[in-house]
Amino acid sequence: MKLLTYLALMSVASAIVVPNKRDLNRGKVLKLPFHKTHNDSSNAHTQDGKVLVKRQGTAGFDITNRQTFYSVDLDIGTPSQQVTVLLDTGSSDLWVTGNNNPYCTSNGGSIDCDKYGTFNKGQSSTFKDNDTTFSITYGDQSFAKGGWGQDVLSLDGVDISGVSFAVADNTDSNVGVLGIGLEQLETTTGTSGYVSDPHTYSNLPSILKQTGAIDTIAYSLYLDDAAATEGSILFGGIDSSKYTGTLYTVPLVNIYEGFSNPIALDITLQGMGVSTDDSSKTITTSQIPVLLDSGTTLTYFPSQYVQMVADAIGATYVSSGLYGMNCPSQDDDRQLVFDFGGFHIKAPLSSFLITSNGNSNVCFLGMVSQDKLPAILGDLFLTHAYIVYDLDNFEVSMAQADYTGSDENIEAIIDGVPGAVKASGYDNKWNGNQNYVSGGNIFTLNDAPAASMTSSVTVSSLTATPTAATSDDSEGSQPTCGGGDFLADLLCFLDSLFA
Repeated sequence: MKLLTYLALMSVASAIVVPNKRDLNRGKVLKLPFHKTHNDSSNAHTQDGKVLVKRQGTAGFDITNRQTFYSVDLDIGTPSQQVTVLLDTGSSDLWVTGNNNPYCTSNGGSIDCDKYGTFNKGQSSTFKDNDTTFSITYGDQSFAKGGWGQDVLSLDGVDISGVSFAVADNTDSNVGVLGIGLEQLETTTGTSGYVSDPHTYSNLPSILKQTGAIDTIAYSLYLDDAAATEGSILFGGIDSSKYTGTLYTVPLVNIYEGFSNPIALDITLQGMGVSTDDSSKTITTSQIPVLLDSGTTLTYFPSQYVQMVADAIGATYVSSGLYGMNCPSQDDDRQLVFDFGGFHIKAPLSSFLITSNGNSNVCFLGMVSQDKLPAILGDLFLTHAYIVYDLDNFEVSMAQADYTGSDENIEAIIDGVPGAVKASGYDNKWNGNQNYVSGGNIFTLNDAPAASMTSSVTVSSLTATPTAATSDDSEGSQPTCGGGDFLADLLCFLDSLFA
């Protein structure tokens, strides 16, 4: 996860346990709806309307690289204290901010911790300290440190008291995290740093199965379109009204050394292209492992991948890792096409272009150069896909998201994902190749010869979430706004346009 803050997205509805519509005596589904809140004070947004929130009074961000976050409300302790946490598929631990965090304004710091709430374990008569330490650092170098414990805990009215969580007494984040990834990615295993007693524990998805709330450790994520006011996550089920076409299944890919099974929600991207109503063009057929991460907004690709996409859409290198172009007209129907081996997910080009609320006609590509694997597909991509994460079977099923608002049709996941079929490229997983070439053909079965363009990247065997890095060797003028992260530099450029 890249812990980022641009749009606050607050949970406003209680969890709903939904019976399987085909058989009311079998199958259990836990539905968690949430609402999105857009901040119109920002001076930058994607061309299709998503807002990038700028930190008030500075050129940076509260926590970099977030334009949307999806959150739920927790009630913790006796008496209960309410805390809001970010829902994250890219990590596996639950932690909340402690009331004595020195970064909070109430303790002399600069973060308004009251906005999402803090937990005072001293005021809960049922809190049990595990006497073990917690520490995590995310890809953007934001961090949280504290200690593990247990308490009376409910998630939108559902009792999940068996879930261990950490109280972060020292964190530079303004919101805690509810990680719902695979157990092997938990900080207690040592995958993200040394621990004296490596072990896994039952995190939220596992607890929901153990307590009988769901039948399978699986969930589906629907973020809805950019203008929508809500989305939903279904633990243990799918909603076939939220996608169009067929759900195609692909396997998780294991990119980390020393593990017999995948530890993160990475799958193989088989290639990319650009299409319109009348034409299509392949960008690349080079495979790359990608993390489907609800805790990240932008797309993070190796620098050569970003360059190939930029070349295909007519963007040119500006500076500090930024690729710019004249903003397309409103009738531009180009779509970015993501190939996962026999099926495609399409996204309007406009949803990957960042512009300003001002009068500038300059757009920037919402992709960041990062020469570490896995690559990351964040919210800009996830908004266009309906995704089922099947943790029990180490698989992901995907289809094109449907925004038409049809009546829900919820089914439980019991003996497999209902209606899902294996993608034709199911067995064609990423094999460790780290050379990326342009050309080929994702639109037919017969690939054309690929042009010569190669790049070498490094796979980190022990880093659960990669660190975003701006390309240092890209051609172009020296940055005038460099030194910050991708979006800090981008907004610096946007500010300079109206200075």
